[in-house]
Order: sequence, then structure tokens, then C-alpha cells
Amino acid sequence: MDLLVADEGVGGSRPELAIVAHALPDVVPFTAVAPHLTEQLGGRAVNFAIGQQGLAAPFTALRIASAYHSSGRAAEVVIAVLEQTTLPTAFPLVQENPLIDSAAAVVLGASTGDGLRFVRAHSAGSAATALDRELGEDGTLLVLGPWVTEDVPDHGAVHRVAPGSYCTSLWLELAEHWQEWQRDHRRVVLCDTDPRTGRTHVALFAGTP
Repeated sequence: MDLLVADEGVGGSRPELAIVAHALPDVVPFTAVAPHLTEQLGGRAVNFAIGQQGLAAPFTALRIASAYHSSGRAAEVVIAVLEQTTLPTAFPLVQENPLIDSAAAVVLGASTGDGLRFVRAHSAGSAATALDRELGEDGTLLVLGPWVTEDVPDHGAVHRVAPGSYCTSLWLELAEHWQEWQRDHRRVVLCDTDPRTGRTHVALFAGTP
């Protein structure tokens, strides 16, 4: 968490809402991570964590952040997506896949106005169904997470994320590439499938006007 805040783009934020999204159980389950994040970002944000939703947690966080923003309760939001692999009990997903500790942050509604704008997030029982409403428009980049193994609708610009994490893959890639994606595409669609449930989650971002 401290390394996330050390980044100027995150550490300079003064959000009204801070959400921590994590997909794996923590070996120290009662650690208050969200209040710690808030303290480092000005201390005035409403804060909470989302857990026990697996890979869906960051997508849920986006929907909550959008609702807060639409209602006028949060002009700026920071979502921290955490994945730590020191687990309290056996967890087959981690044991069967070489995962590493990782984290990414999404800052929404920053006053600079520069960046991608979150539009919506939703899920479905298959990747094809989840992507049906998001593809087909010119200027759209489809970013597929490492857990999407089924065929998806034909689409021109596709970026595939390499394996290595459970829930942070898409968000690490977004943090690294958002500037070039914003420059080269009008819309960015993030898509990944939770291997534990088989449910596919999608988030649409658009370039700021």
C-alpha cells in the first residue's frame, strides 16, 4: 500500500472515497488497510474494503464509486486493488498458479481532467455475452485478462495480458498503459473471467472529451 501512495499520481490525490478491493484472504484478516490508505491521502475520505468477491471485487468497487460520484458524494475516488499471496489456509488457486504479491490503484475524477473516464461495469456468465454490448464501435481497444480462455467476438484491436496474478492483472496493465491507450483509442474495454466461478467481468472506459 505504501508503495502505491509513493506514486505521485496516487499520492497527490485527495479523495472523498477510498476503496480497497482484494480477492484473496489475508493472513492477518483484521488489518485496517482502507483507513491507512485514507490517512495517507488527506484523511477525509469515506473508506471501506471489498472482499470475498474474488476477481469481481475491483469491478464492484467501480460501480460503487460511480454511484457515489453520480450522487455528488465523491468528486474524486481512489480504488486500490491488492493481491497478497500469504494466506491463512490452503487456497488451491494460489497453490496451482505462480502468483506474486501485487497492487494497482485507479484514481477517478481527478481535478486535472486528464485520463480515461469510467463509463460502466457489468458481468455475465460468458465472455461473449459480457462483451456483446461493448464491442462493435470504432476506436475500441479490447483488453483481455489472462483468465479469458473462451472465444470472444471478433474485434480489431486486442491486447492480451500475460499471466501472473489473479485479480490485479488488468489494473496493473491499465496503470502502465493508460496514456498510450487514451492516445490511440476512444474506448477501452477491460475483460477477465474469474476461474473460480466462470463469470466474466467487463469495465468500459472512454477518453475524456
